[in-house]
Amino acid sequence: MSKGAELSFEQLYRDNFEFVVRSARRLGVEPAWIDDVAQEVFVVAARKLASFEGRSKVRTWLFSITLRVVQGHRRWSRRHDRRKDALAREPSRVHDPYPRARAADTLVTLLQTLPEKYQTVFILGELEGMTSAEIAEGLGLNPNTTYSRLREARKKMAQAVSDHRATEGSLSA
Repeated sequence: MSKGAELSFEQLYRDNFEFVVRSARRLGVEPAWIDDVAQEVFVVAARKLASFEGRSKVRTWLFSITLRVVQGHRRWSRRHDRRKDALAREPSRVHDPYPRARAADTLVTLLQTLPEKYQTVFILGELEGMTSAEIAEGLGLNPNTTYSRLREARKKMAQAVSDHRATEGSLSA
């Protein structure tokens, strides 16, 4: 019997909805599309649940589904040129009194500067607290590749933060 046969969809959804939404947001999905992307992730998960073998953690499995759904969303978005329209309609955050919202937006912006292979391991390792072994197993990577990518992702993110701070400092001067 597969591990997925032991899981109920309702429990899977209840326990992991916020994780999927967070992951989609961190992968750069615009707020207006988060619900659609999360729904698609759970449609795929429901369809594949019975075949989930439990070789990785459920969250790692869901993240890989989320990643593929987000990639599909990006392709769709480019074809339909909706991304530019959504960003143009997004209100200015210059006078935003919510610093946590600004910080979250900045994090998403900085994550988007990372190449996808680094972005994925950074989100799972640094933001979701998964071990390198869990990431490697869940994404089907060699553990050494995962360690290397995570180390490089940390360097790239540190540089992106440094560049952002320098830019922000020059804007306020």
